[in-house]
Amino acid sequence: MTDAEWQTALRMQIAEDEKFTIKKTGDGVVFTNYNVYSQHSKNSYKVALRSADNTLNFCSCSDYKTNLLGTCNTLRQFYYTSI
Repeated sequence: MTDAEWQTALRMQIAEDEKFTIKKTGDGVVFTNYNVYSQHSKNSYKVALRSADNTLNFCSCSDYKTNLLGTCNTLRQFYYTSI
């Protein structure tokens, strides 16, 4: 397992335990914009869901902006609960 695969799996594991509130803010059925509130961090994040394979998605959290993986706990939780 590569470091990137391990880091991605770690984020999925964390996401399974974390509680988020997801509110759709765009007009699309699934692939649209969302506001995601983390009960753990007490922060809200903007999520743009654009692809099922996570290649075109975006999250405003600092983890997504800095980890170079193209994913984060917020996006992993979103996939865990929504898709």
